[in-house]
Amino acid sequence: MCSQKCGSAVATALSGIAMVLFVANAWLVNSGQALQRQVADRQAQISNAVQLSQLNGEMIRTLGTAVVGKNDAKIKDMLARHGITVTPDKDAGKDSGKDSGKDTGK
Repeated sequence: MCSQKCGSAVATALSGIAMVLFVANAWLVNSGQALQRQVADRQAQISNAVQLSQLNGEMIRTLGTAVVGKNDAKIKDMLARHGITVTPDKDAGKDSGKDSGKDTGK
């Protein structure tokens, strides 16, 4: 009689353990997918930041060229307010395309 009751109790306990493991597995899968989405979002932000940084540098070079070429005081003042100092390139007369300012940082 004990073997039938003990067998039933063991089967119930094992099914309970299986259910707990199933729920834990589902939770781990869900949290793993959430982490993967976060990593993908961060990678996209880094990629966008690199592209925007390149665009920012190109804009600064273009504005620096305008300051040096046209001696535009308004643009020079605006760049200075943002911590960017414009100095003419030594090769400015050689069509180097690098007549831009230098970013001194802020």
